[in-house]
Amino acid sequence: SANELRTNKAMLVLSAVPRKDKRGDIKGVSLVGCDLTEVAAYREAEQRKMRFMAVVSHELRSPLYGIIGLMDNLCDTEKQE
Repeated sequence: SANELRTNKAMLVLSAVPRKDKRGDIKGVSLVGCDLTEVAAYREAEQRKMRFMAVVSHELRSPLYGIIGLMDNLCDTEKQE
């Protein structure tokens, strides 16, 4: 079975499989581990980047639409004169 062990510094995935002899008696355990710390850190950084970009996009879009609206009004006013 695979279990995740999370600490502040590392994220590991460990798998354990029983080792059996010819009769089927368990004689030991084989362990395989994989360090996913960098993968987890990358995913977290990507999520933070996406949240940041969404906030920046929203914060810039609102004032820009106001400016575009004012420019359209100014252009319409100049055309009417």
